[in-house]
Amino acid sequence: MEVSIEFNVTKAGDYDISAYGFQTDGAKSIGAGNLQQIIDAEVGVHIASIRFDGPTIYSSSLNPANVTSISISSSLREYGQEIKGIPHSHKYLYTEFDKPQVAVGD
Repeated sequence: MEVSIEFNVTKAGDYDISAYGFQTDGAKSIGAGNLQQIIDAEVGVHIASIRFDGPTIYSSSLNPANVTSISISSSLREYGQEIKGIPHSHKYLYTEFDKPQVAVGD
């Protein structure tokens, strides 16, 4: 799964964009997350794409409804913002994600 995050840079520099976890409609948690670094971002609007591990979501047998947390911070910690409980653009079923790979013996 990939989540696209649009953000506006007002001061050029390096930024860390992270997204962690999912929640179901019933507030159960699915532990998955990732980070993307944007190096030398110019002033203006940017889009970061954060990839989540599909097999982790599938293995949970839970349907993700919201991203638990998205944070953006500058590498020098001059800026930081976090938003929580961001709904997906549409409903997903856990079965839409890749199944974990099964290792086959030699």
